[in-house]
Parts: sequence; C-alpha cells; structure tokens
Amino acid sequence: AMSAIAATTTRIRLATSVLISPLRPAPLLAKQAATLDVISGGRLDLGVGTGWQREEYEASGIPWPRRNQRLEDQLRACRALWTRSPASFTSETVSFDTLHCRPAPIQSPLPIRFGLAPTPASCRRIAELGQGYLPISQDSAVIAEDVKKIKAAFVEAGRDPGELEVRVQLRPVMGSAGPDLEATLAGVEPALEAGATVIEVLPVVFSRSARDVDRCLERIAGLVG
Repeated sequence: AMSAIAATTTRIRLATSVLISPLRPAPLLAKQAATLDVISGGRLDLGVGTGWQREEYEASGIPWPRRNQRLEDQLRACRALWTRSPASFTSETVSFDTLHCRPAPIQSPLPIRFGLAPTPASCRRIAELGQGYLPISQDSAVIAEDVKKIKAAFVEAGRDPGELEVRVQLRPVMGSAGPDLEATLAGVEPALEAGATVIEVLPVVFSRSARDVDRCLERIAGLVG
C-alpha cells in the first residue's frame, strides 16, 4: 500500500505507525524498508514496536519472551545492512554473515520512530537507535513525562535532546453529533507544550464522504503557519 502511495505522490512523508517489526526477519525488513525509501525518493519514516498480541507471535512462530531484545537486535542488524555491503552481524537473536542488501536507502540514517512504553531500557534503545518517539498515551501530561525521560536518555547517549521527534495522535473528542473536529484540534496546543513535534489527526474519523475529507484537510492545513 505504501509503495502504491509513494508512486503517486511526491512530497508527503510515508510513516508506519506502528509496524510490529519483530514478526519479520531482519534481512527482509531491511530490504523492504530500503526499497520503499528508494521508491519514494527518501520519504520513509519507519515506526516500529513490539505490539501487544501474544497470539500474533505464536502464529508466526516467533518467541513472545524477550521481544524487546529481538526488536533491538533486528534494528541494529538493519543498520548494518543499510550501511555496509556485504554486512555481517552477530547478536543474541539475529546473526548472519556477508549479506548484501541492495538498494541502500536514500536517507542516512533512515529515520526510525519507536512506539514503546518508555521503560529505562526502551528509552536507551530510542536514544541509541532512533530519531523519534510515538507515544502510546494521548494524555499530554503523560506524554510530557515520557518525553522528559527520553530526552534524558539522549543526553546520556551523547546526543542533542533537541533532535528527538515526537509524533502525537490527537484523541478524537465526541460532540452531540459525533466526532467534533474543532474540539479535537483544541488539543494541538497542549500536545505541543508536552513536547510534540508532529501532530497526527485522522481525517477518516471526522468524514462521511470524500468531500468531508477535503474539508477536514483544509481545516488542518489552516493551522500551519
């Protein structure tokens, strides 16, 4: 689907939110992401996480325990495949020797956003491997605390905390006639104050027809600038 969108657009960013990446072998994920980045001309934002449904792992033959370690090993392996050819990599859950991955992504590094609970280990992973954070919560107070933890991890990793990108999805506010776009957009300012650098709104929630989507997008675009 994203390849089809990439082929018919020129400017919009293509973002996964959230790809349950541990369900894919590292060489496959590296190849798919790099190819999509090339097809789109360098417009991919790779959002990853471990998901919540144990049954998905069991059905895929992937162990549920230590899934966060599997995610970290997988992304380190992808980085190796994106930057070296041939690439070799050895870790607890992913290992390979002298693999080629072509084409290489246009973006270097290819932006990775993490949709994980901000535990100390996850904050470290985001600081070491990522460019952004996808909050699970839509509560501005919670997001502000999470962003503070991740920025501290950036400092500890020797990175500028100002580099952290935070994409916040606004919680739809219900009105008497259904989802209320204006009331929902009132959440933009609190999200920005909490540390959001990108605001995500789902037009489909506020639309009953294609015409409604256009009106919704025009209203959202009017907030910029």
